[in-house]
Amino acid sequence: MKENLTEHQRLLLQNQFMIMEELQLTKEHLDIKESPKYEYSLKGLEKKTEIMFEGFHSEIDSIFDQLYDGFSCENAKFVIDVLSMYRAIMWSTENFPEVEQEEINKHSFSKFKGFDGNNECDFMGYAKFFVSEQRFVETHEIRKGIDDFNSHMPAIGKYQRMLSVFNNFEGDHAFELSKDIVLKILNA
Repeated sequence: MKENLTEHQRLLLQNQFMIMEELQLTKEHLDIKESPKYEYSLKGLEKKTEIMFEGFHSEIDSIFDQLYDGFSCENAKFVIDVLSMYRAIMWSTENFPEVEQEEINKHSFSKFKGFDGNNECDFMGYAKFFVSEQRFVETHEIRKGIDDFNSHMPAIGKYQRMLSVFNNFEGDHAFELSKDIVLKILNA
């Protein structure tokens, strides 16, 4: 059902959330007039209301400009798989002797770098959302050293190759990877 929402349904939901947000601000007794967020939301709502009320058909598309096509479940699974792979690498290397940990940490992909902010921004946005929701216990570790989840270079291809190797060793022993297996994954 989620993926079958029309633009109109999504816009209705978005407006509901915006109204709820403003009601929350009022509820918390904030000075709404001094809130730039409220001012922006109010102006945006006024513009959308006028466009719809006046029937400015040439402007109706502008209402939907802010809506993305959506992020597929398949892409979300890919991001979660990448984060899970990095969790397995992190947990496995914690058990390595210090010398081996240092060797792994020298690798340029030993830590999750995020996704390219120019070409993979939907993946970057979902990874940021997923980690900020603290779906993994170790989110504080995953976030270390990440420049706002922007790798500043294409990363999907690299992660796909890494996952291809990782999936050969996944299963009951996914969190007991040897140093050689971790290096094979990172070098993929």
